[in-house]
Amino acid sequence: MKGLWLGCVIVVIPIIQSVSADAADLPPFEPIPYVPSFTWTGFYIGPNLGVAWPGGNITDSITGTNLGGTGSAAFIGGGQLGYNYQINPNIVLGVEWLMDGVASNNNSNIVVIPTISDVFQTSVRSDWFTTLTGRIGFTGSGPDWDRVLVYIKGGAAWVQNQVTVADLSTGLSVGASRIDSGWVAGAGLEYALTPNWTIRFEYDYIGLGNSTVGTMLVDPYNKQKPPKPPVTPPMPPLVPPTPTFVSETFNAGSASTQVVMLGINYKFGAPPPPPPIITKY
Repeated sequence: MKGLWLGCVIVVIPIIQSVSADAADLPPFEPIPYVPSFTWTGFYIGPNLGVAWPGGNITDSITGTNLGGTGSAAFIGGGQLGYNYQINPNIVLGVEWLMDGVASNNNSNIVVIPTISDVFQTSVRSDWFTTLTGRIGFTGSGPDWDRVLVYIKGGAAWVQNQVTVADLSTGLSVGASRIDSGWVAGAGLEYALTPNWTIRFEYDYIGLGNSTVGTMLVDPYNKQKPPKPPVTPPMPPLVPPTPTFVSETFNAGSASTQVVMLGINYKFGAPPPPPPIITKY
C-alpha cells in the first residue's frame, strides 16, 4: 500500500512542477477596458445658431398683383428643450420644443400697379419663431455607430410677423403685427461627443397659412386723396356723386421660412455602470 502511494506522489509531483512553470511563463493578465453602450434616452437642453430664409408674397384684391414680401436671409439664435426615449438599439423617439429670435431688418419692396397707377411699398419683418415637434431617429449598433443619430421631425410652428403696405401715391397705409401659425418638417444629424454632450446639424421648413394684412381706400379713377370731412356738413346733392375711392384688401399668402441651424445639447443622465470584472486565466 505504501508503495502505491509513493508511486502516485512520484507521478504527480512532476506534473505540478510543469504546470507551475507554464503559469510562470504566461504574461500578466490585463483586463479589457469596458466601453459602456451609449443611450440616447433622457432629457436634453442646449443653444443653437443658424440662418433663416423667409418667403411669401403680398397681393391686392383688385388686380391680384404680387407686391413682393419675400425677405432676405437673417441670422437666428435660440435654444431647444426635449426628451428622447430609445425603444431599441436602433430606434429613438422624442419630443422637442424650439424657440429662436430672428435678427432681421425690414425687407421693403416698391411696386407700381399699372392698372390704377399707384405706387405701393411693402415691408415684412419676422421677430421670432417657435416649433413643437415629434422626432424619430435611427442609430447604428456598436461602440462607434451608436453615437450617431439620423432623425426626422414634424409638428406645429408659430411665427411673429410684422407686415405693412403703404400707398405712396395717397399716403395711406395698412399693417398687421400678428403670430401666424402653421406646420414644420425637418431632418437632422446628431453625434454624441461624450455621454452627456451632443452636437447636431438640422434643416427645417416652416409653412404658414394665408392671412389678411388690411384694407385701404384706393382711387383707380381720378387719383384724388381721400376727402377730409368738412366742418359744416353741406346739403346733400340731389344726385349722389359717383364714388371715387374703392376698398382694396391686401393678403399675405404662401408664407414660409427655411432654416439651417447648428446646435449643441447637454443630455441629462449618467452612463450605465460597468459590469463586475471577473478574472479568468
